[in-house]
Amino acid sequence: MRQRPSAAHIPTEPPVGNDGFTLIELLIVIVVLGILAAVVVFSLGGVATSASVAACQSDVKTIETAIAAYNAQTGGTPVVTTSLLTSGSHPYVTSWSSNSGYTITLSGGTLYVQTPSDASPVLASQSGSCAGAGGSSSTTSSTTTSSTTTTTVASNGVSVTSSDSGSSFTYFGTESINLGNAASTTVDLTITVQKTAGFSPSQGAFDTFGGFTDTASVGATTVTYHFTGTTTAYAPTGFFTAQLYLGGTAHSVTGDTWTLSTTKGGVTNTASGTFS
Repeated sequence: MRQRPSAAHIPTEPPVGNDGFTLIELLIVIVVLGILAAVVVFSLGGVATSASVAACQSDVKTIETAIAAYNAQTGGTPVVTTSLLTSGSHPYVTSWSSNSGYTITLSGGTLYVQTPSDASPVLASQSGSCAGAGGSSSTTSSTTTSSTTTTTVASNGVSVTSSDSGSSFTYFGTESINLGNAASTTVDLTITVQKTAGFSPSQGAFDTFGGFTDTASVGATTVTYHFTGTTTAYAPTGFFTAQLYLGGTAHSVTGDTWTLSTTKGGVTNTASGTFS
């Protein structure tokens, strides 16, 4: 009878390898996880931005409806303000919009929106006014070789574009204020220009509205351009221009300023800015 082999003679299976992941395999896993994380972050970022834009549009529509209701009930007198919309026992809106992705303001009865991508508030009724809600900050000022332009919001809902131009290749330069949404607005505008090399003894001032008093007075170190008058209901936009006779010398705008007072509906406000 054959004897069974002893335990010492029973063959055993070779041990399974247990060396773990190689460095290449670990790097591949890390890269894949990084790609997935980036996809998730960017996807959520897009969702958050879209949500901010939608919220901004909704808030604008709500406030525009409230303004329309107020004007219909009161005839627009006094001019609608944030407090008039939110106060009283039956407010037109229960609270004013507050959001880190955009800011909604009311000035001179006109609604404005400013998003992180706007250098200054824009008309809420303007197409795409909420497009930058929730986005990153940038500037809307544009610069070319010979001129710069900066847009801001002045008083009583009047929009202002200040611009300057002039170089060593031109005989004259200009510093202009362009008003928008200014129908039937009383305007008192001063443009102060620093006298620098190249100025000739005479400087001019003019406007495209018509009916304004345009003056230019030459001082020891500055030239002051003064515009006064009231815009018509048929000409809500136009330029006020300080014309600088430079005699072939470029003018530095450092220190050049503008100050604007507007009166509309019995409300007077003042705005100011610099040329850059």
